Amino acid sequence: MNTTLLVVLAAAAAAVIGYLIGTLRAARRAETLRAELAGARARIATEEQALARNEELLRQSEAQLRLAIDASSRAALEHNTQTFIKLATEVFGRNQESATASLAAREEAIKQIVEPLKAALARQEEHTLALERERRESTGKLSGQIENMVKMQDILQRETRNLCTALR
Repeated sequence: MNTTLLVVLAAAAAAVIGYLIGTLRAARRAETLRAELAGARARIATEEQALARNEELLRQSEAQLRLAIDASSRAALEHNTQTFIKLATEVFGRNQESATASLAAREEAIKQIVEPLKAALARQEEHTLALERERRESTGKLSGQIENMVKMQDILQRETRNLCTALR
């Protein structure tokens, strides 16, 4: 009985020691897992902070990019506007020069057409003035002749009366 008891006690002691070793291993394993969990949590926290910093940097970069795009757009628009104004001014200048040259050519063509008419009108006016002078002269001569005829008729009437009186 003693030997059996010793065997049972040895088995019980081995079981307790096995249990204690298992518990100790489990405790170490749990401690290792806790340490790993704490490390993982720390890494997650660090990664979350890095992610938050990256998001903030991304927002800042996006804002800067928008400002740069806006500034670039404004500069491009201003440049395009200036280029358009310059081009429009050049085209307008060429068109104005062309129109001025065309106007001068037209004025010259009109002068060439008008000069003969002007000369013809001047000749016509001179002719009309000459005809008017002749008409006045003719009217004056005719008036003089009519006056002479009236005088002659008066004289003729008197003479006719005198002759009639003498014949009676």
